[in-house]
Amino acid sequence: MRFLSRCLLLWAVLGGSWTYAQKQPQDSFFEEGAWSHGLTSPTGIAVDYSNRVWIAHPNGIHVFTQNGVIVTNWTLSPGVGKGIRLDPTTNLVWVGNRTATTPQMRAYDENFNLQSSWGTNTLPTGAFAVGSGDLLYFGATNTIMMYSRQGTFSGSFANPNLAVIRDIGVGADGSVFVSNTGSLVANSSVTRFSSNGTYLSKFTLNILGAPYHAVFLAPTADGLVYGPGTAGIGPICFDLELNRIMGTGTAFPLPYNSAANAGCFSPDGGRLYLLTSNQVFTARRTYRTAGALTPNALPLPFVWNVAQVPGQPWVAADFVVNDADDAVVQAAAYAQVNGQPDLLSFVPVRTLLTNDGAVASLTNVATGIKQRLIWDAGADWGIQFGYIKLGLIAKDGRGLF
Repeated sequence: MRFLSRCLLLWAVLGGSWTYAQKQPQDSFFEEGAWSHGLTSPTGIAVDYSNRVWIAHPNGIHVFTQNGVIVTNWTLSPGVGKGIRLDPTTNLVWVGNRTATTPQMRAYDENFNLQSSWGTNTLPTGAFAVGSGDLLYFGATNTIMMYSRQGTFSGSFANPNLAVIRDIGVGADGSVFVSNTGSLVANSSVTRFSSNGTYLSKFTLNILGAPYHAVFLAPTADGLVYGPGTAGIGPICFDLELNRIMGTGTAFPLPYNSAANAGCFSPDGGRLYLLTSNQVFTARRTYRTAGALTPNALPLPFVWNVAQVPGQPWVAADFVVNDADDAVVQAAAYAQVNGQPDLLSFVPVRTLLTNDGAVASLTNVATGIKQRLIWDAGADWGIQFGYIKLGLIAKDGRGLF
């Protein structure tokens, strides 16, 4: 008997008419446009609380309005451009030096005045990030080094999951996210640590032999982490626990430019900036609902990590249904053969297995909790060969789909 050859990653499908209620988690982005920065070999980008765009390059710093109008610029010693980051605690903008030239770190206020400078040939010359506490994090091979904002060494941590570190980002909860690559697929990953270096979790993805790792990491203030991949693998958006919620196989399109080598969000998390060798691309986050009306939130299902269980005619998937004003919703899953939106390709998902802690029923699904379903496709799908698109619908207590 021939079983599933492979399963496509799927999106959650919502049916029915729209009912607009309070603001919900983002569904997607829309691309606004691009503007030319006119710089040579830019290396980093940051946006301050006045929505001005700071770009680091080998000879200094240029600052633009969010629409690309030059505000000011100044020259720094050669080698600048290891990175540039907004400090969410002090509102300073930190600039790192890619070489060992002293000083290696500089911090500027909103009026472009130098407030701090330190580092005497002792810092790693790779990626760095600014924590929500007093720490700055620096990437060395297999190791993250920590310094205070005053330049005092505060310790380091190593981990078998770390290899060649590409970038570091600090999430809204203080978690430290590290993108790294290595000779093994398992070493190409995004790894999450606590603020003091305790290992928490890791995300890996292998698409047709190409392991994913993020070229850069762009966290938001409200708990999203954007990471564009290499080797033709598009961007992924994670939550703070490294669950993939958007990108590379989901229905939520993400802005992407394969030439971008750096990126960041505006401080409010509403706009994404992607930096290429000659332009800045901007994209806005979009939301399904608007306004603070009477609570009537839509149930929003998300499906990810869809895959065939090895050696079995089963399909496993992680899912969550978010609903701001319902603790429990009704849900149902379905499949479409080869992704075709017609009744002949429709396969009802009836037979659920409880292996590996999976749910036994979708009749009453608790909201806001990551759960798992395992579908016995061999029992419900007679053909059992081809591509399967798995969909999830949900209905709350007010009948909203």
